[in-house]
Amino acid sequence: MPAVPCHREVQPAATAPPTDFETKYYTNLKVAQNCCIYLGRDKQYYSVPYQCIGLEAHVIYTRTLVKVFVDGKSVCTHKRDRRPGQYTLVKEHLASNSQAYRDRSPQYYMDGKSWLGTALGYQACLNGYKVLYFNVMKLFEETALARISSSLHKFFARLAQADLLIIDDFGVKVLDGQQLLDLMEIIEDRHGRKAIYIISQLPVADWYGVLTGNTTAADAILDRIVHSGVRFELKGSSLRNK
Repeated sequence: MPAVPCHREVQPAATAPPTDFETKYYTNLKVAQNCCIYLGRDKQYYSVPYQCIGLEAHVIYTRTLVKVFVDGKSVCTHKRDRRPGQYTLVKEHLASNSQAYRDRSPQYYMDGKSWLGTALGYQACLNGYKVLYFNVMKLFEETALARISSSLHKFFARLAQADLLIIDDFGVKVLDGQQLLDLMEIIEDRHGRKAIYIISQLPVADWYGVLTGNTTAADAILDRIVHSGVRFELKGSSLRNK
């Protein structure tokens, strides 16, 4: 009897998700003040919930994913990005004040010298830093109200915790004795520790005239913010006129 060929249909093997067979790499990284971890292999920043700032994160990454664990719990997963120097940010990972700055339209900042200061604040928020912005008169109104309500220490502590404090329109009014002392304390709390950005229509050479209410405090303030600071001098007409 002649042999009868046997035909059998061969089913193709199921294709598993590529991540099932990816090589895994492990590392421990500290969550920085900008609420990001820095993956040195890619020179890339990945955001982590701001509540994890200062904690050590256990990171598992593959060819396609970056998984972050803190205290044994998964806190986030990102698609891996190999572009050096980039930030992979999730809006919800930022603190509320950072989110507020990040969501503002760039048109909000189109205001000359104030535009430069708030643009720097905007970029700092994008990078995960805590930023506070005050018009100088509003700052002293808040200070006076805090003193009346016996919450001045709490208010100063809030200012001191911000990574960047922006004070706009400095010099629109000569400061009185108490305002000078308050300003000196605010600056002293930040000196050598946190950043402060002061925006003024006046040339720096004229700042002393704004601080004449207390010459001792004036000398201390200018010594801390002028001699060790970086100065930007803008020339040209106001953007309000354009």
